[in-house]
Order: sequence, then C-alpha cells, then structure tokens
Amino acid sequence: MPRTILAWSQAMIKVGETFDHNQHPPPGVPSGYVFPEPFMFANPDDNVVRQRFMRTYLKLHDAITYRITNLGAFKSLKSASDWRKLIGMELHGTKTDSKAAEKRRELVDELQKTMVANSEVISSLSHILAKFINISSESG
Repeated sequence: MPRTILAWSQAMIKVGETFDHNQHPPPGVPSGYVFPEPFMFANPDDNVVRQRFMRTYLKLHDAITYRITNLGAFKSLKSASDWRKLIGMELHGTKTDSKAAEKRRELVDELQKTMVANSEVISSLSHILAKFINISSESG
C-alpha cells in the first residue's frame, strides 16, 4: 500500500467533519455520475450480468464520451439508476412495457439527439438497440 499523503489525509478529515452522505445536494447543485459507477461492473454476483453490462457500456462508450465532450460533464450527469437502465439494455432490451423500459428509451434518444444535433457521423443507437433486442431474444 502506498504511503498516505499527509495534506490529502488532513483535507479529507476536514471535509468529513461536515459532510453527510445521506443529505441530498442543495437545489441547483448538480448531482449524479458522468460515467457509471465501477461498482455496477464489479458487484453483480452473476458473471453473465457483469459481462453484459461491460459489453453494453463498451458499445455505448463512444456515444457517451461524445455527449460529455459536447455538452460538458454537468449536463451529462445521470443517476445510478439511469446508468443501470442504460447499461442493462442487453439484459432487458426486449422488455418494453415498463417504466424502466420507457426511461431506457429516453436515455437512448438523448444520446441520439446529441449526435444528430451536432451532425456527426456516428452509428445509430437504434441499430445498436436492435442488436441488443436480437441478442436478448436469443439468450432468453
């Protein structure tokens, strides 16, 4: 284990004195994640789930990075729940009658609109989504 950097350690102690992770941020302060939490890839006990999450994320990585680059980090923030819905497309792609499926469609549309609005030539996410639906039907 590397040695502790004293200045960082002291700063973390000072920040920790008033920080309450159970408290929501004040209104107007952005919150969420620019990229999915590593925990989403490392935690699932099922190796198939882990692999599908990673495969989906890697397929969407260029579009996600493009969105961050063009809109900035704050406008690209997503909740942990939204990231699970988006990277869970391969697992849940055929489910269309739920709130999660509707949110997943919104997230995909959001990525597509960013790319279309900037007139970039990036492969259509609807084409990728169609692949997920085919993969999901074959594996399920």
